[in-house]
Amino acid sequence: MMKKFFVAFIFCCFFTSIALAIDSGPVKVGVNIPVGITLDDGQWQPTVEGYVWTAVIFHEQANFIRIHFDNFNLAVGEYIEVTDPRNQKEIIYANKGLKELKNFWSGSIFSDTAIITYHANRQYDAKEGFTIIEYGAGTVDFLNVNESCTSTVTYENLRCKTRPSAVMANAEKIGHIVFVEGQYQYVCSGSLVSDGSHFLTNEHCMSGGQTTCNTYDVYFEYETTGTSCTSNSATKGSSFSCDQFVTKNACYDYALATLSGNPAGTYGYLEIDPNGVTTTSTNVYIIGHPAGYPKKLMGFGNSSNDVNAVNVDPIFPGSCSNNESDSEIEYEIMSQGGSSGSPVFNESTNKVVALHHAGWDCGNQFSEQGWGINMKKVYPEIESYLGGAPPSGDQLSVTVNITHTYIGDLRVVLTTPTSQTVVLHDNTGSSTDNIHTTYTITGWDGTYAGSWSLSVVDSARYDTGTLDSWSVAATPDGGSTHNASYTGSPIAIPDNNTGGITSTINMY
Repeated sequence: MMKKFFVAFIFCCFFTSIALAIDSGPVKVGVNIPVGITLDDGQWQPTVEGYVWTAVIFHEQANFIRIHFDNFNLAVGEYIEVTDPRNQKEIIYANKGLKELKNFWSGSIFSDTAIITYHANRQYDAKEGFTIIEYGAGTVDFLNVNESCTSTVTYENLRCKTRPSAVMANAEKIGHIVFVEGQYQYVCSGSLVSDGSHFLTNEHCMSGGQTTCNTYDVYFEYETTGTSCTSNSATKGSSFSCDQFVTKNACYDYALATLSGNPAGTYGYLEIDPNGVTTTSTNVYIIGHPAGYPKKLMGFGNSSNDVNAVNVDPIFPGSCSNNESDSEIEYEIMSQGGSSGSPVFNESTNKVVALHHAGWDCGNQFSEQGWGINMKKVYPEIESYLGGAPPSGDQLSVTVNITHTYIGDLRVVLTTPTSQTVVLHDNTGSSTDNIHTTYTITGWDGTYAGSWSLSVVDSARYDTGTLDSWSVAATPDGGSTHNASYTGSPIAIPDNNTGGITSTINMY
């Protein structure tokens, strides 16, 4: 008999409408429950091909479950299946798991029950296997939506009416995100913006950079199946994980990453207007996933949805204080948390002109006001990553020398004086020895004076190493090259330690 891990947990309501509230953050849709399941738990059964280990996680009232694996290290030919009881969704992991991270979150199972099946060559081996340290359980039933707050004027299911082909084409590129921050599961929206599957969302939907990116579960076909403009059943389609965090800016509330599996090859990508919005006569609409609902079209075809203002400084939740003009636009479109990261389109050109990031929460009796970061500010900062030319004259290179017997265990991140972060090495290379590499960085903001830091984390057991030396060569705007380096004693990198080490150098 399979061992079932039963957790009785009564959820509070996550979708309370509050008058005069701002939906300036992602929506909490689930909670993470520690369990500590090891291969000593569950049930082993011999098979013709070897052994099968099975465990079942059941969470009362849950509508989706995600599994958090740790120390994931399977032998060649072995694999894990995560399924629901009806086997309607099957997720398979092998080797060292998702992106060889060893510590990762699975995709979502849309059920109150997740079945974890380990197809092993032999019974428990201390050098191989995995543990389940926690699971995420959510109350939102993504497949049977019962909406609590809608608008018949500005807020409708995408496919409940005949829409222009350009609008429908744009909608294909927009994704629903489920991700983890701390002890909770959240939802946001985002969109594909390059043929390299670059994915654009709000910074507050990826505030942890690569750490948050690694928890992403993204769906592009999450839409209603019928013609109702309010409530309906839905399908989710295939999911995609986040591959590499690229860059973010809390001031302009954007984050850019790439997705695994090349979704842009299937859905295409949006066209961005580098000029954004310059006049209040611009008519706009939004496509996204408010409150984690199926894909919605917000504000389309309503002449009252002209931009009300092109403001100075982002309002929520940005931290700009430099009185920049044209940094935020304001419009009369209702939204909810979960819409964060949705693209805002010019209705005449169907190009992206802003990134939605705040609005009066659904149910507010006074206003349907929303705010978006103007693409005039965002595009220059991400252009170089999307295939455009790098910022003129700015050149940055980082040389890293690490002695280690398994570089697939390592994650190496550079932080600039202005807190720009760049992932130089991210658990790739498998059993290759040592890192002796010079990295060329694009998209650097040109600030060289101040403290630079390099963090190194070894996220797996057994193999160890040292940070021997590293250096930075910065040439801002074609001027003089500034150099700084660490050449002291080698720094031991703690084994299987998420804290890792950080080395700091100063440049003048």
